[in-house]
Amino acid sequence: TPNLHLDVNVALTNIPNGNAEFLKSQSGYADFYPEFGWFGTLDTMSPLQGYLLRLAEDTDFTYNDNSLNNIPSNCDLRQSLDSSFGLNINKYEYNGTMTSALSIEGDIVDSYDYILLAYDGLECVGFAEPLYFPLTSKIIFPLMVYGNSDDNMITFKIFDKKTNEYLPINNKIEFKKDMILGDGYNPVI
Repeated sequence: TPNLHLDVNVALTNIPNGNAEFLKSQSGYADFYPEFGWFGTLDTMSPLQGYLLRLAEDTDFTYNDNSLNNIPSNCDLRQSLDSSFGLNINKYEYNGTMTSALSIEGDIVDSYDYILLAYDGLECVGFAEPLYFPLTSKIIFPLMVYGNSDDNMITFKIFDKKTNEYLPINNKIEFKKDMILGDGYNPVI
């Protein structure tokens, strides 16, 4: 692979359209939308990082190493301690993804004022800032959740940035390594 940071849409341009579905690293992920390209929290592929790529069928491709197509990036990998909510992704062997939308009292949240947090007991195991999804013009919360074993029950809270308050969420999910729940079109509510 080239010793360059490459935009995901450039790095994986040699995969035939429709064969790639999902890409993740230890700290971010992206879904492939045929009419748009890759979209999510993973927008840059970097040297010496590991990636998991899900394909619809076996596909031979060459990682794009054309440096003329390099799109510079100030790549934020969240790869070590992310002290925002006490999350340290290096403590966990596995991760899974959950593209979400928030509903407060029946109304879908269309605001950047909230952060979605995931917990295993009292420990924060993931959080997501709101992200504008251009294909639906809606706000989504692309959440990566971390764990060391399957079957742990994950609970959620919403952090209100305006009031600095935590709001409980009644939903729970069972953590499964490499789980992929929801996407920009069909987020988990």
